[in-house]
Amino acid sequence: MSSTQKTARWMITPNLGLDGLQDEVDVPVPQLTGRQCLVRINAVSLNYRDIAMATGRYPLPTSKSFVPGLHAVHKDHQDGIITPEIRQSTLGSQRYGVLQKLAVFEETGLVALPKNLSYIEGACLSCAAVTAWNCLFGLESRALRSGELVLTQGTGGVSLFAIQFALAVGAVVIATTSSRDKELRLEALGVQHVINYKSNPD
Repeated sequence: MSSTQKTARWMITPNLGLDGLQDEVDVPVPQLTGRQCLVRINAVSLNYRDIAMATGRYPLPTSKSFVPGLHAVHKDHQDGIITPEIRQSTLGSQRYGVLQKLAVFEETGLVALPKNLSYIEGACLSCAAVTAWNCLFGLESRALRSGELVLTQGTGGVSLFAIQFALAVGAVVIATTSSRDKELRLEALGVQHVINYKSNPD
């Protein structure tokens, strides 16, 4: 393929919030190098990190403008199988996020999507779920075991995944929350001990 191949993407300028989001079309994509893979994005999940970067609250420096989005599910040009031929003959760039039609990743940065998950479900796993998993099981010598206690704070994505992982291995979960509705949600998940810190500040 020639270097004139084009793609489309969303760009964001930091500190402007969502008003800084603009679409760009007919963007050239350069030649792949090494073991990079060009993939077509099917679904993207956005999280707090993306909002923080857009509003200037992200603690690390960002470029003047960038493609947002950290997590996506893709299907490449060969029915989901990345072949050496695709890797060597397609075009792309790895400098940007995933809120674009085409994106480039190192081959080692790609994992297969379980067949029982939709593209949207898969796109939502890679941040909160992996963070929770690493916290509980990332160190094999300290991995969570049945009967141990886990304390989670709030009902955000990381906490909800951590609760489900912990319960699955037989751990005892203590969860804090701020409202009765969220108490009921946690109890429905099977949390053994729910503490509402608004109604029980002590």
